[in-house]
Amino acid sequence: FAPLHTGAHLMGIYGCTEVMPTVPQVLVFDTAFHQTMPEKAYFYPLSYDMYEDYKIRRYGAHGTSHRYVSAIMREILAKEGKTEDTKIITCHLGNGSSISAVRDGKCVDTSMGLTPLEGVEMGTRCGSIDPAIVTFIMEKKGYTPAEMNDYMNKKCGFLGVSGISSDSRDIEAAILEGNPLARRAAFTLAYQIKKYIGSYTAAMDGVDAIVWTAGMGENNTELRDRACSGLEFFGVKINTELNAKIHHQSETVEISTPDSKVKVYVLPTNEELMIANLSATTPEEAIAELAKAMSDNKFISNPEALVAAAMDREQILSTAMGEGLWLSAGWFVFAEDGSATVWKQGGNSRLSAQAVTLGEYNENYDCYRVLEGLTEEDYIAWP
Repeated sequence: FAPLHTGAHLMGIYGCTEVMPTVPQVLVFDTAFHQTMPEKAYFYPLSYDMYEDYKIRRYGAHGTSHRYVSAIMREILAKEGKTEDTKIITCHLGNGSSISAVRDGKCVDTSMGLTPLEGVEMGTRCGSIDPAIVTFIMEKKGYTPAEMNDYMNKKCGFLGVSGISSDSRDIEAAILEGNPLARRAAFTLAYQIKKYIGSYTAAMDGVDAIVWTAGMGENNTELRDRACSGLEFFGVKINTELNAKIHHQSETVEISTPDSKVKVYVLPTNEELMIANLSATTPEEAIAELAKAMSDNKFISNPEALVAAAMDREQILSTAMGEGLWLSAGWFVFAEDGSATVWKQGGNSRLSAQAVTLGEYNENYDCYRVLEGLTEEDYIAWP
């Protein structure tokens, strides 16, 4: 659900369909990379019917970029001997910005939410604010829901705070001229990024690398310096002289010092290449890749989404069952005696529940191993 993007995407799809009706189209969803988030990361503490009826939860965005740069960073760490339990924080910072926590190549949390409006301050978006502010402004200004949505998405952030521009280059130039509102806009963003780095470090029980990417991440040297300043407690040290020189370049560059415990890299993203690679994957290759991932990791954090996406449900689920199935803890209801039932969902309502026997708990993924009580057919029957 991305109000600023969906309409343009649909125009492109419809236009291509009209001009090239026989050419297959491949949709690469920016939310897909974030589907590995555990329930505790994606669930909002609203009444549960809001999740059941409207699927209100964290979906994230910029997943194609986060997937690309985190994969490159894992390759760099592997060359230095770090091949397991990699913990990477990726900062995709542009006119729209998001930050993700990536553990062992899988997203475990991200800053954008149901829509790309949540998270840090952006070019024209306010980012995360007290929800009560929304109704307060609507009452004061007489805004309709659509007008309020337009205000938060198009008239806030850098543009709204500074009154100058949504472009960080204009903001930085105004700071040099002594503009206090421009300084407020820039330093607010840097502070918010620092908080996300700190919280994701805690969530992953450490961090191996921080990656800066996208328009501001790759080119705004001042922003990187502000956001990294004060992170020495985590073992983050950057070469400030080198950092000041790294902008508008196509190479991957380490800006951390040799004695920094955390690697800090400026890594140009390449969403187009990632989309091309994913689009070139044949259905057979996609099935094999998904089956292998499930076999290697032995967990399903979102069975409903998995089954909906599977091209060959029986083959993939058979592989998962054969290797030992994991399910997100959020699918279970626990009784006082320690027994558990799992809900099988259909549409927006709970259809039935049945007893299961659970094995060990995986804290990293908030999952339990299912030992008894469910069959492969149960999973194939899920929507």
